Amino acid sequence: MNVLAFTNDGTVAQPGVWPLGISPGQQVRRVVQAASDAGHTQLAGLLPDTDFGHRLGQALQQEAAKLSEPAPQIQFYEPGFSSLNNAVRTLSDWSGRGEALMAQIKAAKDSNTPEGLAKARELRRQQVAPPSFNALFIGATDGNTLAELANFLPYYDVSAPQVLLMGPSLWAPLASAMAGQSALRGAIYAAPDPAAAASFDAKYTAAYGSAPPAIADVAFDAAALAKLAASNGGYTVQTLSAPAGFTGTDGLLVLEPDGTVKRGLAVFSITPGQPTITSPAPASLNNP
Repeated sequence: MNVLAFTNDGTVAQPGVWPLGISPGQQVRRVVQAASDAGHTQLAGLLPDTDFGHRLGQALQQEAAKLSEPAPQIQFYEPGFSSLNNAVRTLSDWSGRGEALMAQIKAAKDSNTPEGLAKARELRRQQVAPPSFNALFIGATDGNTLAELANFLPYYDVSAPQVLLMGPSLWAPLASAMAGQSALRGAIYAAPDPAAAASFDAKYTAAYGSAPPAIADVAFDAAALAKLAASNGGYTVQTLSAPAGFTGTDGLLVLEPDGTVKRGLAVFSITPGQPTITSPAPASLNNP
């Protein structure tokens, strides 16, 4: 029996079982590929110590290996100001990069002499070495944590243009608020192009009086796939895993014979106002 599963847990994928939700692995693959194309190939992850965070970490490791890039540095954090601060400090290797310089500046300033103040000004002109990574995937998905990171990251000199910030699809509803934080502008995330679901959203809203929940997209796609398969050879692996894939509610998706699902996600950049599509969703996911 073949199953179209209502989940975004990619680990359940196996021959005959396709998870239709947008998985952490799909999001990471798309955004890491975009970063790699832009020359940002040294990966790191700042991730919540949750199941979701660990899935993101596994996906980062797998994608780095697939692209023959160095193994990513990954730092997990617990909820709270102190844990997040320590995580950014540790991941950025602040003790090795900038702590000594900051201590020298403070000592010179604290001397409260003309010579000391002049030395402090001179030291401030020195550049702190960039971190050992140039692409950082951030797994935070709530506004408070992202606002705190907008302070921590520049304080520890983890910022553009040396470091490209990346994030999950759950940044989509937060993008406008994130644009108000200068440290987060230019960060990228992978998500469905909302234009793909505009027609479905409008019909759902007209019928039920409210915007559809995310699970509605998955349910509609599953029903549409089942109907299409029934009229094109039945619910067989061969029918469901057609190489060209299908146009789903959120765009293109391809069901592979081994149970994995590819999705045609767009890449967005955090910009003032509304996010900007910097890499459109692909028209094809498999080579002819």
